[in-house]
Amino acid sequence: MAVRTREDYKNAVLYCQAQQQQASDVGWAAPPPDVYKINVDGATAGIRGRSSIGVVIRDSRGMVVVVTCKVLNGDYGAVVTEAFAIDAGVRLAMEMELQQIIVESDSCEVVDAINERSCNGEFGMVIQGSLELLRSFRSWKM
Repeated sequence: MAVRTREDYKNAVLYCQAQQQQASDVGWAAPPPDVYKINVDGATAGIRGRSSIGVVIRDSRGMVVVVTCKVLNGDYGAVVTEAFAIDAGVRLAMEMELQQIIVESDSCEVVDAINERSCNGEFGMVIQGSLELLRSFRSWKM
């Protein structure tokens, strides 16, 4: 959107505000009381690069409790990297002795595998480890 006049500027500001409002309407939502939400993400660098993961845990007020990021010792595909990110988030929540968690990832494939308790495929061992850790929580949801 090219800004040429004062009116263009006002319209551009209104447009940006509307876009931000729409994004926040469908964005992150806080978990219920006494539940912690774990948001994870993984990134791959490509050929000869290294994959990395990030974890954010928030409470029911949306306040950040803890964050962590880590560079992995290898270059993994996107799905495997997401599986590692979920595993790291669950491990962190366990170390913090949290009892009820919700885990969010943008990898439907990994989330489905955990929900279906399917330990097949290239990331099956990571899923198996995460499932074992999830047993220690009073409640968990993907």
